[in-house]
Amino acid sequence: MRINIYLLTVSILLLSFFVACVSENKVINNDKLEISLNKKLGNPNFFKNRVTEIHFVSPLDREKKYYSHLLKTTKGYPKLDTGMIAQKNTSLWRYYYKLYKGGFLEDSMVIKRFEGQNNDSLGYNLELDDELLLFTGIRNDKQIVIIDENKNYDFSDDKTVQFDLDFSADSLKSYSDYASLPIINRTYELFDKGEIIKYSRFVAIYPNANHQFTSFFRKSPINKKLHIMGKYLDYWHGEINLDNKKYTFHCQGSNRNYLTLLIKPDSLEFATDDFGKNLDYEYLLKDTVQLANSSFVIDSFDYAKSKLILRKLAGNS
Repeated sequence: MRINIYLLTVSILLLSFFVACVSENKVINNDKLEISLNKKLGNPNFFKNRVTEIHFVSPLDREKKYYSHLLKTTKGYPKLDTGMIAQKNTSLWRYYYKLYKGGFLEDSMVIKRFEGQNNDSLGYNLELDDELLLFTGIRNDKQIVIIDENKNYDFSDDKTVQFDLDFSADSLKSYSDYASLPIINRTYELFDKGEIIKYSRFVAIYPNANHQFTSFFRKSPINKKLHIMGKYLDYWHGEINLDNKKYTFHCQGSNRNYLTLLIKPDSLEFATDDFGKNLDYEYLLKDTVQLANSSFVIDSFDYAKSKLILRKLAGNS
């Protein structure tokens, strides 16, 4: 498959825009370290799969009433013997609430799915850009994929891409392998801690019927057969100098529940193609990290501003 020209153009733009590789850092009130990070493109195998992947799922079996509604209200998809509309929702709980509000889920089912979950219900009624649809199916011995990138519930104005039926995700090893795939610029709107957060990510899209995620489709063979997934090709990067020591930060994940950081001193090297070799540098939110002569708690990450916040522990110099 030829190299994706769109992604190469994006790479050049990002490189020119973020030419400075060392980010500003600032200590506030002597206990708060605010680190500005920049977006970079790179091999997603740098990180664990759980923070680099997205998976599209069709509701055709589990939410049949809603899927019937989706078929009637969505335009421009081909009528194929083997095909389906699939979706990726930023918030599963907002999705359930939308189905409940639209009359597609019974009250008892809603209660069952929300039981035991710590959800911020204030955001359920907001109109957010948090759903992405695609159509996939088999046509002329190829698997076709049409992504509703402009999110108008009409596939007729979107590009159709196709894959050989024997396409194997196991062949994706390097950044150039992923860069040859169809690339989308996925926009996000999240409601988190009382505010709406907006940002975007570059995602490579491809079929992968053999992914372990498809084990959830035991009662939906078509979801397994036609499974489409994506890999983030961008991540956040920054460098700081602290007490004459230089540290590199890499950050990946679509929300604070799936956020992973790789932090290392400049004297050590990351493995760029194997996350297993980077596990010694891996941290999560609320973990403690030793930087120079001080210990910090990784407090939060601001997706909209690309800022990482660390707080110095009491008793540190």
